[in-house]
Amino acid sequence: MSVSASPIVYPRPLAIAKLMLAVAWANGQLVHEDVLKIRKYLDGTLRMNDQDLQAFNLYQEYAIEPMERRRLARRFAHTYNTVADRKEVCLMIDSLAPKKGQNLTKTMAIQEIKEALVEDQINLIKKVKFKLTRTPFPAKISDLGREVYLEEYTRNPLLFRLKVRFGDSFTALKVSHRKAEKLSLEMSLISLVIYADQILLPEELVLITDYLKNTCGLSDEQAETFITMALCRECSPQQISQFCQRYTELSSFDERQQLYLMLGKLAQVDHHVTKGEEHILENIAKGLDIASGVRRSVLGAAPETAEA
Repeated sequence: MSVSASPIVYPRPLAIAKLMLAVAWANGQLVHEDVLKIRKYLDGTLRMNDQDLQAFNLYQEYAIEPMERRRLARRFAHTYNTVADRKEVCLMIDSLAPKKGQNLTKTMAIQEIKEALVEDQINLIKKVKFKLTRTPFPAKISDLGREVYLEEYTRNPLLFRLKVRFGDSFTALKVSHRKAEKLSLEMSLISLVIYADQILLPEELVLITDYLKNTCGLSDEQAETFITMALCRECSPQQISQFCQRYTELSSFDERQQLYLMLGKLAQVDHHVTKGEEHILENIAKGLDIASGVRRSVLGAAPETAEA
């Protein structure tokens, strides 16, 4: 993935939450208790907008390695450099500390972050020492970090997830870049419909699998990959417009109509369409420019419409 951008400056609570996630990822996987603590901290300190939420998801969904952990700490220290800032972040990462002797990796990660927070001060001392003694001082390595991918992640979370796993060419997945993007947009809309009522039914999985195999021509393995991506629930209803706009550029009228009819079947699989599903379907219909007759046939085919 090739991008060029400058790091985004986020609200202090979100920057602290990212460092908390860096500690939580120290063992290579998140535990529910840590995620709850981080969410509770954010809920009590910040009212997140869509961009904040996407940024948080980007760090929650993909493991934070040790090198990036130090980079996040250095960036925090550079952006928020008061004593109060440092005290707050240390307090919050300490809240994730394991009981004594139970998790050395996590304990070391917390200590590493604390050291990185004062690294700039240590470097300043080294620079002064160099001027006095001519001791060589290595150039500081800078890296933009994953924030440069935020726009791409926000534009199409499922495509980003595929790139993380398969690379830009999707060779191992055996589909073209265009088809991968198109399918990821379809699956994004599908995920919004199936989770509109907060329930994922086995019958819905059967419908999606049949659609991917019979309509899109995917193999069992390819279909499983795209379904798995869609079930990660990274998409937001607020993204429907941008998903539809890009999908319209990549698809024909018949393909859009075929997709919409399939979305209608998903909503009707439990024999009623909730208000939440109806709202999602209406927004998708507007975005894909679906004829009013087709909209009525989809929503009118259900035996009843229930409150979400």
